[in-house]
Order: sequence, then C-alpha cells, then structure tokens
Amino acid sequence: MTRTRRTTALALCLGIVLVLVFSSVFIIHEADHVCVSEDCEICAQVTAAVLLQRGFALAGMILPALLAGLFAARKYRAASHRFYCASPSLIAWKIRLND
Repeated sequence: MTRTRRTTALALCLGIVLVLVFSSVFIIHEADHVCVSEDCEICAQVTAAVLLQRGFALAGMILPALLAGLFAARKYRAASHRFYCASPSLIAWKIRLND
C-alpha cells in the first residue's frame, strides 16, 4: 500500500471514530433537555445522531461476517483445486486411436 493511500485510510478511520465519539457526547449531553415545542430541533439532531450510530453498528456487524464469508470461500476454492482429480482419459494417457 502506498504512503498516500495509507494516510488517506488512516484519516478516514480517524474521522469515523471522531464522528462516533462526538455524536455519543452530544446524545449524552442532550439526553434530558426540555422540549419547547413539538418540532424540537434538538430532538431531531439527537434522532439523527442515534440513526448514525445504528448505521455504523450495522456496518460493524455486516463487515466481519462478509469478510469471514469471503475468507471461507477462498479457502474452500483453494482446497477444491488442490484435491481435484480428473478421471483418466485416453488423452491423459497419451493413447492415439488410429484407424
């Protein structure tokens, strides 16, 4: 992996972690606020932060399962090629059938 790709990946991971931490802090800070109207902006922001965290949690559950499935499929494919035995044929035995 090149240095720029590694730096970009690190920055992306750091950004995701910061978003999750700050959304958690916001939810904890505004957990017991007093709503002033039915269309409370703080409640809407708290709901958006909760949905963001649920989305990341779902991705955090699906990604390891997907990676495990890909790893198992790769191992199965490698094992099936390793133990593959073709049935012997005349061509494999180098026999010519001349008339």
